[in-house]
Amino acid sequence: MGHGLVAVPRRLYRNANISNRLRRIQSQAPIVDEKLKDSITKLEDLESQLTQLRQRKNGISREHQEWIEELSDASSLPESRLLSTGLHPSNTTVPAVITDRYLAELARKLSRARHKRLRFIDTWDRLVQDAADTQAILDASASKRLDFGNPSPYSSSFIER
Repeated sequence: MGHGLVAVPRRLYRNANISNRLRRIQSQAPIVDEKLKDSITKLEDLESQLTQLRQRKNGISREHQEWIEELSDASSLPESRLLSTGLHPSNTTVPAVITDRYLAELARKLSRARHKRLRFIDTWDRLVQDAADTQAILDASASKRLDFGNPSPYSSSFIER
Protein backbone atom coordinates (compact mmCIF):
# COMPACT_ATOMS: atom_id res chain seq x y z
CA MET A 1 0.00 0.00 0.00
CA GLY A 2 1.11 3.52 -0.70
CA HIS A 3 1.37 6.33 1.78
CA GLY A 4 -1.71 8.04 0.30
CA LEU A 5 -4.05 5.26 1.42
CA VAL A 6 -2.95 5.70 5.01
CA ALA A 7 -2.61 9.51 5.00
CA VAL A 8 -6.23 10.26 4.02
CA PRO A 9 -7.90 8.42 6.93
CA ARG A 10 -5.23 9.70 9.32
CA ARG A 11 -5.89 13.30 8.20
CA LEU A 12 -9.65 12.80 8.54
CA TYR A 13 -9.22 11.33 12.01
CA ARG A 14 -6.87 14.12 13.15
CA ASN A 15 -9.04 16.92 11.72
CA ALA A 16 -12.19 15.56 13.37
CA ASN A 17 -11.32 17.23 16.67
CA ILE A 18 -11.40 20.96 15.95
CA SER A 19 -9.56 22.12 19.08
CA ASN A 20 -6.66 19.72 18.38
CA ARG A 21 -6.63 20.88 14.78
CA LEU A 22 -6.30 24.51 15.93
CA ARG A 23 -3.56 23.49 18.35
CA ARG A 24 -1.63 21.79 15.51
CA ILE A 25 -2.00 24.89 13.33
CA GLN A 26 -0.76 27.08 16.18
CA SER A 27 2.23 24.81 16.73
CA GLN A 28 3.20 25.22 13.05
CA ALA A 29 3.07 29.02 13.23
CA PRO A 30 6.45 29.67 14.93
CA ILE A 31 8.24 27.35 12.52
CA VAL A 32 6.75 28.98 9.43
CA ASP A 33 7.33 32.46 10.87
CA GLU A 34 11.00 31.71 11.53
CA LYS A 35 11.50 30.34 8.02
CA LEU A 36 9.76 33.41 6.59
CA LYS A 37 12.01 35.77 8.55
CA ASP A 38 15.11 33.80 7.51
CA SER A 39 14.13 33.98 3.85
CA ILE A 40 13.50 37.74 4.09
CA THR A 41 16.88 38.26 5.78
CA LYS A 42 18.66 36.20 3.13
CA LEU A 43 17.00 38.18 0.34
CA GLU A 44 17.91 41.49 2.01
CA ASP A 45 21.55 40.36 2.30
CA LEU A 46 21.67 39.48 -1.38
CA GLU A 47 20.02 42.75 -2.35
CA SER A 48 22.51 44.72 -0.23
CA GLN A 49 25.28 42.89 -2.06
CA LEU A 50 23.64 43.93 -5.33
CA THR A 51 23.49 47.52 -4.06
CA GLN A 52 27.21 47.42 -3.31
CA LEU A 53 27.80 46.25 -6.87
CA ARG A 54 25.65 49.07 -8.27
CA GLN A 55 27.61 51.70 -6.38
CA ARG A 56 30.89 50.40 -7.66
CA LYS A 57 32.16 52.37 -10.63
CA ASN A 58 35.68 51.10 -11.23
CA GLY A 59 36.76 47.67 -12.37
CA ILE A 60 33.46 46.63 -13.94
CA SER A 61 33.11 46.12 -17.67
CA ARG A 62 30.15 47.52 -19.59
CA GLU A 63 28.61 44.05 -19.99
CA HIS A 64 28.78 43.42 -16.27
CA GLN A 65 27.41 46.89 -15.50
CA GLU A 66 24.40 46.18 -17.74
CA TRP A 67 23.93 42.79 -16.08
CA ILE A 68 24.00 44.42 -12.64
CA GLU A 69 21.45 47.01 -13.81
CA GLU A 70 19.16 44.23 -15.07
CA LEU A 71 19.43 42.44 -11.73
CA SER A 72 18.67 45.61 -9.80
CA ASP A 73 15.72 46.41 -12.08
CA ALA A 74 14.26 43.00 -11.30
CA SER A 75 14.93 43.57 -7.61
CA SER A 76 11.98 44.06 -5.26
CA LEU A 77 13.59 47.05 -3.57
CA PRO A 78 12.48 50.54 -4.56
CA GLU A 79 15.14 52.99 -5.69
CA SER A 80 15.11 54.93 -2.41
CA ARG A 81 15.66 51.79 -0.38
CA LEU A 82 18.45 50.66 -2.70
CA LEU A 83 20.32 53.85 -1.89
CA SER A 84 19.67 53.63 1.85
CA THR A 85 20.80 50.00 2.13
CA GLY A 86 24.14 50.89 0.64
CA LEU A 87 24.92 53.12 3.61
CA HIS A 88 24.90 50.19 6.02
CA PRO A 89 27.63 47.76 4.97
CA SER A 90 26.67 44.14 5.32
CA ASN A 91 28.85 41.25 6.33
CA THR A 92 29.07 40.04 2.72
CA THR A 93 31.89 41.44 0.66
CA VAL A 94 31.98 41.96 -3.05
CA PRO A 95 35.05 40.45 -4.72
CA ALA A 96 37.64 42.75 -6.26
CA VAL A 97 37.24 41.17 -9.70
CA ILE A 98 33.71 40.71 -10.99
CA THR A 99 33.34 37.67 -13.24
CA ASP A 100 30.52 36.17 -15.26
CA ARG A 101 30.44 33.22 -12.91
CA TYR A 102 30.02 35.47 -9.85
CA LEU A 103 27.18 37.45 -11.46
CA ALA A 104 25.46 34.28 -12.64
CA GLU A 105 25.66 32.84 -9.13
CA LEU A 106 24.33 36.08 -7.65
CA ALA A 107 21.44 36.10 -10.15
CA ARG A 108 20.62 32.48 -9.31
CA LYS A 109 20.73 33.15 -5.57
CA LEU A 110 18.53 36.24 -5.94
CA SER A 111 15.98 34.30 -7.97
CA ARG A 112 15.87 31.45 -5.48
CA ALA A 113 15.66 33.82 -2.50
CA ARG A 114 12.74 35.69 -4.08
CA HIS A 115 10.86 32.47 -4.78
CA LYS A 116 11.59 31.16 -1.30
CA ARG A 117 10.27 34.38 0.27
CA LEU A 118 7.11 34.23 -1.84
CA ARG A 119 6.61 30.57 -0.98
CA PHE A 120 6.83 31.23 2.76
CA ILE A 121 4.58 34.30 2.50
CA ASP A 122 1.98 32.09 0.81
CA THR A 123 2.43 29.37 3.44
CA TRP A 124 2.03 31.94 6.22
CA ASP A 125 -1.12 33.38 4.62
CA ARG A 126 -2.64 29.91 4.27
CA LEU A 127 -1.75 29.08 7.87
CA VAL A 128 -3.38 32.26 9.18
CA GLN A 129 -6.47 31.66 7.05
CA ASP A 130 -6.73 28.04 8.26
CA ALA A 131 -6.38 29.21 11.86
CA ALA A 132 -9.08 31.84 11.39
CA ASP A 133 -11.44 29.34 9.76
CA THR A 134 -10.80 26.75 12.45
CA GLN A 135 -11.36 29.34 15.17
CA ALA A 136 -14.64 30.35 13.48
CA ILE A 137 -15.76 26.71 13.49
CA LEU A 138 -14.80 26.38 17.14
CA ASP A 139 -16.66 29.59 18.05
CA ALA A 140 -19.72 28.48 16.08
CA SER A 141 -20.07 25.25 18.04
CA ALA A 142 -21.89 27.08 20.84
CA SER A 143 -24.25 29.17 18.71
CA LYS A 144 -24.68 26.57 15.92
CA ARG A 145 -24.25 29.38 13.33
CA LEU A 146 -21.21 29.23 11.08
CA ASP A 147 -20.08 32.48 9.45
CA PHE A 148 -16.64 32.86 7.86
CA GLY A 149 -17.18 36.53 7.00
CA ASN A 150 -16.25 38.21 3.74
CA PRO A 151 -13.37 36.80 1.71
CA SER A 152 -10.16 38.77 1.97
CA PRO A 153 -9.38 41.01 -1.01
CA TYR A 154 -5.73 39.95 -0.63
CA SER A 155 -6.53 36.26 -0.88
CA SER A 156 -4.24 34.26 -3.15
CA SER A 157 -7.01 31.97 -4.35
CA PHE A 158 -8.23 32.63 -7.86
CA ILE A 159 -11.60 30.99 -7.10
CA GLU A 160 -12.64 33.73 -4.67
CA ARG A 161 -11.93 36.56 -7.14
